Amino acid sequence: MITLTIFDTLLEPVFALNKKKEILYCNEAAATLASSTPRKLTRAGTKITDIFDFQVDVDFLNLEKITEPTPYKELRFKNPAGASVLVQITLQRLITSEVDSQWLMFIRDVTLEEQLQNKYRAQLEQKEVVIEELRVAQSELQNYSKNLENIVAQRTQQISELNTTMMALLDSLNEGFFIFNEHGDCLPVFSKACETILETRPAGKKIWDVLKLAPNKVEGLKRWMTTLFSEMLPFEDLIPLGPGSYVHSLGKKIKIEYFPLREENRKIKGVVVMASDITDLVQAQLDTENEKARVRLVLQIIQNKKHIAGFVKELESWFALLNQQVQSGNQDVDIDTIKRALHTIKGNASQYSIKELIDLAHVAEEKVSTASQSEWMIFLSECVSKMQIHFSEFLSLAEEIVGPCSDYSERKIEVFESDLNEICDILNFWSKGHYLAWKIQDQYLSLHLHSLFEPFNQVIQQTAHQLHKQVHPLKISGENIVLNNLDLSNLFSTLVHCFRNSIDHGLELPDVRKAGGKPVAGLIEVTTQVIEKNQKKYLFFQIQDDGAGISPHKIREKLKSRSINVDHESDDQVIQHIFDSAFSTSTEITEISGRGVGLDAVKAAVENLSGQVHVKSKPLQGSLFEFLIPLNPHDQKNQIEPKIAS
Repeated sequence: MITLTIFDTLLEPVFALNKKKEILYCNEAAATLASSTPRKLTRAGTKITDIFDFQVDVDFLNLEKITEPTPYKELRFKNPAGASVLVQITLQRLITSEVDSQWLMFIRDVTLEEQLQNKYRAQLEQKEVVIEELRVAQSELQNYSKNLENIVAQRTQQISELNTTMMALLDSLNEGFFIFNEHGDCLPVFSKACETILETRPAGKKIWDVLKLAPNKVEGLKRWMTTLFSEMLPFEDLIPLGPGSYVHSLGKKIKIEYFPLREENRKIKGVVVMASDITDLVQAQLDTENEKARVRLVLQIIQNKKHIAGFVKELESWFALLNQQVQSGNQDVDIDTIKRALHTIKGNASQYSIKELIDLAHVAEEKVSTASQSEWMIFLSECVSKMQIHFSEFLSLAEEIVGPCSDYSERKIEVFESDLNEICDILNFWSKGHYLAWKIQDQYLSLHLHSLFEPFNQVIQQTAHQLHKQVHPLKISGENIVLNNLDLSNLFSTLVHCFRNSIDHGLELPDVRKAGGKPVAGLIEVTTQVIEKNQKKYLFFQIQDDGAGISPHKIREKLKSRSINVDHESDDQVIQHIFDSAFSTSTEITEISGRGVGLDAVKAAVENLSGQVHVKSKPLQGSLFEFLIPLNPHDQKNQIEPKIAS
């Protein structure tokens, strides 16, 4: 099955429709064309005919009759903003099954091209007028053959003046114009802009030399020209098969377009090539995308500003660990620690949509997993430096939004925690101040457990969107425990792997869930409580999903491929191997999973707190992660008993 996210970065609009013409997917370009957003357009029931007022018969949208890609059809419609748009549309079937069928709709917005064509068609018509005048002059030359020498001189002067006028007209344009014939020869007529846009004077050269085609592409161009001039297919349908761009030595973005030059019998005698510098347009589109990404980052910072201190502290510790590994020398490098650090940085960065950190960490993971140690050690050092630069940029942006962040070692409310603790210490020396000290700690220094889980809702929604899955908002139930002096930051920074794994490996695609009798949207639930065992108190919480569950058979096969014998282990024992270092059942490495270091990091963080983690699973019903963390007071004088928030 094709992953529709491959169309996310396309500049052309793409829609995915079902047989009811309802929109199942659209990229940013499609949403912009519809004056909306992908989230609004893909909500249940929105039809393509609801958002576009097609001004012609839309029988071509009879999707169930479409089995092969349709030719591009040019038509007009009005978008929700009321603007009239000229587009070229093609449809092709994407998925065919008894459960569901899907079609892709590709749209080219040719409104601007229509305007340009009208503009240049008018100019070409002007040229035809000139040519007609030349023909009249030729006729007059024949009629006045007795005075041939004088007439030739007179007409030659007129032609020269006309050529001068035509060249002046061409040279006044900012586009590069030239004409080539069926043999690929460029005619003498061309605009001066060719010298800068195409970096050459086309006259007398071959079209493939002007466009600087690679030798292995010249034969393909010749076959295209043969088909073009013989008009085996409509000229408009063949245009997309020709070179659409020119590689400029200065990195400019050059767009190439083609227009037929016909004789009186409508036969093509030449092709007019128009080369346009669209560098500014492409840069504007890129700037728009970057601005959208920055807006998303700002929103994430605002929504999670209460947890930014823990996030910063955690990433700084992972960067310190990576730098320590890089500087330790080849013999003392712990590759599992490096993979765990990179994977955790990538997962944490996704909470704030820091794309640069996500991309760099992913590339570093790939290098560490595939290259030799001598190669990736140098690469990793450079990559970590770049990541820290982007991290510093994130900190600067965060300070602009949430205020000064000069000291991330403390969680700031109204004052520093250290100041409040100092006040509490002073109060505890006063017999009547114990209650007041307790009140300050309880009201300002305690941390509600549920608030630590709330940011993960963004993680599961974002991951589900990437994988084209649906999931309800994260459900948090049980005792909202108030914690004091218990540092869970390292553990919670790794729990992102549990939630992402639940979406990636656990929850099924909507059509699969529907076929299995499940609600289309999956559910992930967190439950919390304090329990007592052997006169000791523990924090006990569970992360549960209603997905497909974990297959012991699949894990046994994976372990067997790694020469690990688990025949003597029960199914429950076998599935615990998902916490093993470098273990993954994924067949391919993606941005989300496949490295086998995510759950390994979770287990390491739990064991660092002297806790335990265990996974349970039932086929087709889901999986359950159980965590048991001891609540051991570090300071009996100031430790507040963990309690349930009212």
